[in-house]
Amino acid sequence: EGFYLMRKYHSNVKYQTIMNAKDLNATILDIGTGQGGDITKWKRAKRVYCIEPNKHSLDEMLERCGKDERMIAINSTLASVNDDVIDTQVDIFTAFFCMNQWTPDDMCKLRDIINTKGSKKCRLLVIALTYPKEHKSDNFKIVLKSDMKYNISIYGTRILDIDEKTVEASVLTKLAKKCGMHLMKHERLDTNDFMTWEERRLSAMYSLFVYEKK
Repeated sequence: EGFYLMRKYHSNVKYQTIMNAKDLNATILDIGTGQGGDITKWKRAKRVYCIEPNKHSLDEMLERCGKDERMIAINSTLASVNDDVIDTQVDIFTAFFCMNQWTPDDMCKLRDIINTKGSKKCRLLVIALTYPKEHKSDNFKIVLKSDMKYNISIYGTRILDIDEKTVEASVLTKLAKKCGMHLMKHERLDTNDFMTWEERRLSAMYSLFVYEKK
């Protein structure tokens, strides 16, 4: 229920990707923190800025991390973030499973923050749905709409009847280039043989992107 094997696989992908981004003593800016499911992946970081527009989700994240002073909670959409809150250079920007709900203003804000707050060799790590396909079953449903939009439900999770928009690899790479970043990795999340057929079908619609400033 809730695509347990897929979520476990995705969690491991995120963990390995963050570690490979040289997270030891790094400053991380995590966009779309949610309930804080990635807290254990930040244990080597020096500081973590957590951007989350949902106040209830952010409160749940803060309960999980307790009195960890490394965590700086920012209750805001990305587009509305006050730049002054981010008072140090950021080494790693993460946007996992949130970019499909962004507005054009959010994308512009990401570019601006990387350009003004990113360290000399900062990295951008993204997981986003890039290849949506129609599907309807007892486990998940995707309905394709016009203009790159779709509606998604993954039963047994909090993702129910959500309208999203496809992230295009070319658009994301173009934005990264405006920040002086180069694409280091782009791969679909379909390499785990232990997932069920439906889990693998859904996972293959997502892509991992790793960009690095040089």
